[in-house]
Amino acid sequence: MEEKRPRGRPSKAAGDKKVANLTFRVRPQMRDALAMASEDSGRSTSEEIEYRLTQTFEGGVDRAAELLFGSRLNVHYLTMFAAALESISELARKVSKDPNDEWWDSMLGRAGAAAALHELTSSLIAPRGVTLTDDEVQTVEKIKVMAVQRALRQARDEERRERAADRAAGRVDYAKALGLFAEDK
Repeated sequence: MEEKRPRGRPSKAAGDKKVANLTFRVRPQMRDALAMASEDSGRSTSEEIEYRLTQTFEGGVDRAAELLFGSRLNVHYLTMFAAALESISELARKVSKDPNDEWWDSMLGRAGAAAALHELTSSLIAPRGVTLTDDEVQTVEKIKVMAVQRALRQARDEERRERAADRAAGRVDYAKALGLFAEDK
């Protein structure tokens, strides 16, 4: 008597079997983007998802960042800027005691961000080992002072607009009420 063939698709070889099956939801736009990408690459949608996840865990994100920002050095400096801004946000949360505060939520946070970014960008002007002439140093200092003054002026103007909007809406300006900041003149 003949042995019956098993129903369904033949089993894959042990090395070709997938270890786990994941089910997840995506928005229609993501599904469409994945379908287009899988069609362009000649992979199935599942293979495209696996490929993209693998790239994420194997450093593909670094390459994508380089393509997006132009070079590894640009990615390096932008990562430093992002880390500095996150540190300022953490400080803003500690000072305000509001776990949702970010660096842009107060004049103090914005001024801190401007100062941190100023220090980081200073390293771009004269990297270690590069000597500037006296004229170059004076020019750089003038530019830095003007940039910081402009950033502080913009932050002060925005803070004034926020305070005016708060007064118009009848909200209490707690920083002023507590005397945390000297009144702007």
